[in-house]
Amino acid sequence: MEEIGIVKSANGMTARVAFEKKSACEHCLAGVCDMGRKGNDADSGAAAASSSGAAAASNSGALLFGAGDHAPEAEVLNPLGARVGQKVRVRMRPDVYLKGVLLVYGLPVAALIFGAVAGKYYLPRFVSGVDVEALSAAAGFAAYAVSYLIARYFSGRMEKNATYKPVIEEIIE
Repeated sequence: MEEIGIVKSANGMTARVAFEKKSACEHCLAGVCDMGRKGNDADSGAAAASSSGAAAASNSGALLFGAGDHAPEAEVLNPLGARVGQKVRVRMRPDVYLKGVLLVYGLPVAALIFGAVAGKYYLPRFVSGVDVEALSAAAGFAAYAVSYLIARYFSGRMEKNATYKPVIEEIIE
């Protein structure tokens, strides 16, 4: 996955790049970038990869209540030494992107379904006098909540690993 953006700040082997706001960003609640944060700060330390779902869980809380007009920004690796103001092409490896998407979207959906099924068929054996559908819903949402915590933990670890960060592969201007 490739995006073109402008370097907003550079700090050694990393840079903060602002990308063009896409129409899909208008109602996004995933939180995979810093778009919509009040006072976008290049040194905030909470950067996520805009083309990566890997860091989404660790930043989703900042965007759940609406996005602003800021361009999405991401912290990326800067092996080419791009400087502030330069236009660059940033690339995220497809396998890394897929891992992030599965972590952020697939795990919670699977946990919700698993929890609901387990709650319907196994919880009535241990809890009597409660509606089976209510047990199913409660177990599904509990599993969903646990999966969110798991995704948040792993995305935090992935965000610190350079393997999972997008890389500037070309300086265009």
